Amino acid sequence: MIRNTLIKSILSLVLKPLANRYLSKDRYYRFDNIKIRIKSGIFHPGLFFSTKILIKWLKNQDIIGKHLLELGAGSGLISFIAVQNGAMVTASDISPKVIENLEFNMNKNQLKLKSVLSDLFDHIPENQYFDFILINPPYYSKAPISDDERAWFCGVEFEYFTKLFSQLRMRNFGKAILILSEDCEIDTIHKLGLKAGIEMKLEKSEKVLWEWNHIFELSRML
Repeated sequence: MIRNTLIKSILSLVLKPLANRYLSKDRYYRFDNIKIRIKSGIFHPGLFFSTKILIKWLKNQDIIGKHLLELGAGSGLISFIAVQNGAMVTASDISPKVIENLEFNMNKNQLKLKSVLSDLFDHIPENQYFDFILINPPYYSKAPISDDERAWFCGVEFEYFTKLFSQLRMRNFGKAILILSEDCEIDTIHKLGLKAGIEMKLEKSEKVLWEWNHIFELSRML
């Protein structure tokens, strides 16, 4: 455990400056037969593990003809994969830059989805039912000072999760999936869920290189 922590610390010191420099410019990324533009500041699915883990999980689900919401879509890669696999997709995000980028990539790839500018469920109709809700959230406990930082920081008191769970508690949905890294305070997030009446059930864990990621199914408690 100590060895893994030391390795991650060393890699962070080396790789973080390189990643920041790379992400300071607009980039393009190809996955399967989808090529997307990723504007500077938008979460890059190729440099982090969580997106590919969620895509792998998604490809094992029966989503043909199902309504799917990617809450906080970022690059939108998960949403575009879902469209290719037969789902009717809504992709939301709090950032206008992300929405513009989603629509650009939708047109370039000729993949139709609905994009919505929304802080979590604020502008998602209450009566809209989703068979699947996928969430790759920010989870570092720091206050974001820009839309770009909202991709990483959930607030000093984990305000993102407090709002997410309270809104999810009031929704009618099929399967809601949340992915978290071992680097975040999972116990704190779990307790916030329980307080709001949302249970986090571990569905799958996967280790890529030095990092464990955990997929949780979220459900309303009776």
